[in-house]
Amino acid sequence: MLRRNSIVGCILWFVLVFGVLAAPWPGLRGACCNYLQGMVRTVLSSESGRRELDFEVSPNHKRGYDEARIVIVNRDLMTPNGSGPVRNLDIDLGTLGTRSLALLLALICATPFSWKRRGIAILLGIPFLHFFILALIAYCIWSESTEVQLVTLSPAMKEIANSLEERQLALFSIVVPVLVWVVVTFRRSDRTSLFTSMNAADNKKAR
Repeated sequence: MLRRNSIVGCILWFVLVFGVLAAPWPGLRGACCNYLQGMVRTVLSSESGRRELDFEVSPNHKRGYDEARIVIVNRDLMTPNGSGPVRNLDIDLGTLGTRSLALLLALICATPFSWKRRGIAILLGIPFLHFFILALIAYCIWSESTEVQLVTLSPAMKEIANSLEERQLALFSIVVPVLVWVVVTFRRSDRTSLFTSMNAADNKKAR
């Protein structure tokens, strides 16, 4: 099992890395917002098909939020002069990206493995995190597309979809980095070693 001084060291590493990366550095969240917006545009936007995605700066950006606005358009509903119903999806990509990455890197750096293993975990974890961010935004776009008749859901299913969207946005920056950390950092032998250590400690206390 980890010694007390090792546990303290892990906690200090976590606090240090998370504190540095999650701090409100000037321009960091804005740069992260622009980067993620560009990634979403590249992967999810298309010049053909019924759905069109436009990308703007959210009005909330003026109030200190690094939000991106994704404008969802149904091309079938647009008139020749370009007018028609649209659905605006505002997501605070700056905060979402920086907090998720900060938590993931802090967890990996605080894990008491060799730096080689931690480096491999970081190289694997960052692409995984990008994948889940794209999956989250894709789901939000799909859910909001009901408002411009790109997706048809019953009222009950729409309520469920909205609830899932809200919960995913609220919990993403905590739950997903932890899941990615577990997947990319720990091996089966680590779990076996942990259970063996716990059983040995229980047996020692029972004596």
